[in-house]
Amino acid sequence: MNYRTNAAILDLVQQWLDQMNAAFASDDFDGFASGLHLPFVLITSEATMVQTTIDHLRQGFDGFRRLLASLHATDYIRLVETAEQITPGIIASTYETNILRNGHRLVPPFRSSVTLGLSGNGWKAHCIANGMTARSWPVEDLHVIASPDR
Repeated sequence: MNYRTNAAILDLVQQWLDQMNAAFASDDFDGFASGLHLPFVLITSEATMVQTTIDHLRQGFDGFRRLLASLHATDYIRLVETAEQITPGIIASTYETNILRNGHRLVPPFRSSVTLGLSGNGWKAHCIANGMTARSWPVEDLHVIASPDR
């Protein structure tokens, strides 16, 4: 089997996170959608939400951008912590999210996991589980459960 080294997997996941962050920052819905697989599953502490259409993804993208704007967030930073190649076409990873305004945290840092799958044109997220308490899509308010070690 052709498994990548841990450092290469960490880099690959960070590149995916950076691509998604750049899409949010530049209002690039196509870039955002290209990083997600349909159906896409978001699991929070309150709900499991399955998005099955590109219109659902658009609602989530626009809603989360509105949320960040309403908070006057200046930075949305996601940094990979762990990554493991489960099979040649599946990666499981954890990362930390920080949402800041001018260098000050708006919420405690929170941990998430992402499962990426290899598709014909790159790696796409199939599922994200995170510390948000959202109950519905799009995510319209931001309450988080801080990472246990924070």
